[in-house]
Amino acid sequence: MPERAYPLLLLALVILAHAPALDSGFHYDDRHSLLENPHIRELSQIPRFFSDPTAFSADPTYAMYRPLVLTAHAVNFALGGYAPLSYQLLNLAVHCLATSTVYLLLVQWPLAPIAALAGALLFGLHPLQTEVVNYVSSRSESMAALFYLLSFSGYLRQRQTLSLLSFAAALMCKATAVTLPVALAVHSWVFGDRSLRRLWAYGLLAMGYIFLYTGLSDPGTGIERAA
Repeated sequence: MPERAYPLLLLALVILAHAPALDSGFHYDDRHSLLENPHIRELSQIPRFFSDPTAFSADPTYAMYRPLVLTAHAVNFALGGYAPLSYQLLNLAVHCLATSTVYLLLVQWPLAPIAALAGALLFGLHPLQTEVVNYVSSRSESMAALFYLLSFSGYLRQRQTLSLLSFAAALMCKATAVTLPVALAVHSWVFGDRSLRRLWAYGLLAMGYIFLYTGLSDPGTGIERAA
């Protein structure tokens, strides 16, 4: 098989592996963050998602700052109401994009295309990944991973503006993305860029996010316990 066909093969295998479990309904946190959440039922609420963590859930004690995830929920609802399949199809699409980005990132390192394909398949087909496809609320992990990987890839290609925008998007999906500057620093050190001079903007953005997150936190909302 020609190497240029590897990305198509990768996507085909990921889709075939996850498709049988689609339309499996809503589960656990989907109830308070989707089914009972009035904030996602109007696209006009989207600007609020970027300033009000309590819009994340029908229960203010589950407040979390994940505005891009809420935006995805709102778009899903506008297109298909509460049909579970539409939500899981979007989850699968995001996971496919994240898996493709793993492949591109491994090629950039660089690895041989066949090795990059193997690594991306491990990411895309690992049993743990069934959660980010079939459990709608887990799209926060998948969306954060996609933008995290895009930021890493942009950093390696020295496209800093794209990389920083992707990092900001990852932070607006899940707080764990704040670890990216450390990952970039470790990569730069291991691969010989001992100056680390390109990382100051990532550190500044991470500190800005922490400042914003802290500023939006309120003892009565519970945002400080968001994962």
